[in-house]
Amino acid sequence: MNDKDFVRETDPVAAAPQKTVEHKPLAAGPVVGVIIVIIVLILGGLYFLGQRVAREGFFEPTAEEIQATPDEALNALTEIGTSDEVPAIETDLNATPLENLDAELNSIGKEFSF
Repeated sequence: MNDKDFVRETDPVAAAPQKTVEHKPLAAGPVVGVIIVIIVLILGGLYFLGQRVAREGFFEPTAEEIQATPDEALNALTEIGTSDEVPAIETDLNATPLENLDAELNSIGKEFSF
């Protein structure tokens, strides 16, 4: 009898039968259920986003759409009298909106500033 056999016979931990741990495969039911719930949530979110876009017009107009819309300020500027009398020129000058001429320039400056 050698030393290893003696240790095995006297050591209660070594003498106890070894239990094998069985690894059970993961059940497919809960995993499939979670995947289905995630897919339903994603589809619901996309549906409500589509409804908001349709209702509020989420996207900005294209350049062609902007050019197709009539410009009231431009129309007001082109509607001037043909008279060369001073009172007619003063009336045309007073009717011309000059307050917001640089509004577009300020917005363009903000867009290009980094």
